[in-house]
Amino acid sequence: MENPVLSKPKDQRCQFYIGHEKGVEFFCYPVFPTDVMNDALSACVSYMETGVAAIRLDCSGAEYTVILTGEIIYILDDTELPQIHILDFGNFTPKKFCENILKCYKENPESWIDLVGIGLPEEDIEICEKTMQKTFDEMAEKISKTISFSNIG
Repeated sequence: MENPVLSKPKDQRCQFYIGHEKGVEFFCYPVFPTDVMNDALSACVSYMETGVAAIRLDCSGAEYTVILTGEIIYILDDTELPQIHILDFGNFTPKKFCENILKCYKENPESWIDLVGIGLPEEDIEICEKTMQKTFDEMAEKISKTISFSNIG
C-alpha cells in the first residue's frame, strides 16, 4: 500500500504517518502498536457513525491527539502546552484516513495483536489475543460496510 498511516509493527514499534505531496507531514512512533490499531479502528467506527472521533497517541514522551471531524484532520500536541496544529493534508480526509487504517489492518491482521512481553501470564495471552482479534475484526467489518455503503452512487 502506498503511504500507509500505520507501518507494519516490528519489534513492538510502528510509525504513525500522515503526509501530503506538498511537504506537509506529521509522524511519530507510538509506544504500543496494538493499542494504536485498537484506538484507530475504534475512532474510525465512531467517525463513520457520528462524523467525529479522536485518537490519542503516546509516542515515547510526546503525546498527541488526532481529531477526525467533517472533512478535516486536526492534530493536538499534548506534550507540554496544548497546541493545535492545523495542517492541510490536501484531500486526505478523515474518510480516506479510515480507509487507509482499514487497509493497514487487513494487510496483516495478526501482526497488530502481539501481547507477548507486556506482563500477562502466558496462559492468558492466547485467550486475550483471540478476543482482541475478534474485536478488531468486528470493527474492521463495520468500517468496511460503512465505506462500501457511502461509495454507492
